[in-house]
Amino acid sequence: MFLDMGAVSKADAEQIFQASIPWLKDLLSNNEYAGWFAMRNGEAVAGGGVHLRSLGPVPSCLGGGRSGHIANVYTLPTHRRKGLARNLVRRILNWAEAEQLNLLTLSASDEARKLYTSLGFTPTADMHLYMRHG
Repeated sequence: MFLDMGAVSKADAEQIFQASIPWLKDLLSNNEYAGWFAMRNGEAVAGGGVHLRSLGPVPSCLGGGRSGHIANVYTLPTHRRKGLARNLVRRILNWAEAEQLNLLTLSASDEARKLYTSLGFTPTADMHLYMRHG
């Protein structure tokens, strides 16, 4: 995904992939990640998931509760513009409703912003500071 976005080199993409394996294994073993795939002829051609988090009180949700961050939404280039990502995100939204999540967040590429806003997401002014330790 990051490689297709032009955000990383091929070597960096491989490092991210390898680093993601133990992270996802840990989330899955603790039931803190749910994922979906779109299959075509026995091949996963699109996918996405949610990793769960605890939410403290915020202005629109004073009770806090459970939240989720949608991540890893990706469609192979040859299968794009066929509604697969839209269907995956709709499934995620239905699942999040059934799980009674109070907030969903995601980080969208420029290309995907229109999809997410059409599904009800609101752009926010999140900022990031990467703290490098060790």
